[in-house]
Amino acid sequence: SCTVMSQEKESPIDSLFNAAKQYESNSDLYNASLCYSDAIKIARNSDESRLPELLLAYCRALTYLGDYSGALINIEEAELRAPSDNESLRGRLMTAYGTIYFFQGNFDEALKYYEKALECAENYGKPLGISISQTNIACVYGEKKEYEKAIEMFEKSLVAQEKAKDSSSIATTIFNIAQCHLDLKNYGEAYKSLNKALEVAEKSNTEILTLCLQGLAKVEAHNSNFEEAERLLDRSESIAYE
Repeated sequence: SCTVMSQEKESPIDSLFNAAKQYESNSDLYNASLCYSDAIKIARNSDESRLPELLLAYCRALTYLGDYSGALINIEEAELRAPSDNESLRGRLMTAYGTIYFFQGNFDEALKYYEKALECAENYGKPLGISISQTNIACVYGEKKEYEKAIEMFEKSLVAQEKAKDSSSIATTIFNIAQCHLDLKNYGEAYKSLNKALEVAEKSNTEILTLCLQGLAKVEAHNSNFEEAERLLDRSESIAYE
């Protein structure tokens, strides 16, 4: 059980929820999950209307910790308690189900729930929700080696990201498109997409920047430009160390 300092006028549930978010921002999912668990115990006795959101947040933490059975128990209760007219919350619940199955490698089930999440996002007209669902669906197609379908869905998700000027997501999506082209051995298309992603990632996403350099090294190696491939890998490694 985690102990937090309660701010004046902040309810114990809010204190625990905010502490959990802080732990999550520091990648400490174990302590985040303890805070969510404590908040859920309090909500059961004092404010059951808070339970769907708390159970959903707890489910996400458990999913990333690898406790899939615990995650499913909590998301099932969250779904039962969720207001039937809240499409936004329902979409996030469907996404959480999809992610549990995705992490377990059950891609057909993951696809089913991600498609339900997309339907919810389209119903409440949230471009970001639509884009996230399209990205998740594309990732499933990638895992199923249906690369053409994955590219098509990534390109759809890119439209909303470009409207929102979300540079980090744009870089990630273009890199994912490039990765599909690499898997299809479309080296020319991969090269174009990797350079495009690289340009965006240099200002917004260091992790994708290092991955783009590695992807470009694969293309150069395929073209027997081994010195250039090595130079790109050295640069990628140097940025990763930093």
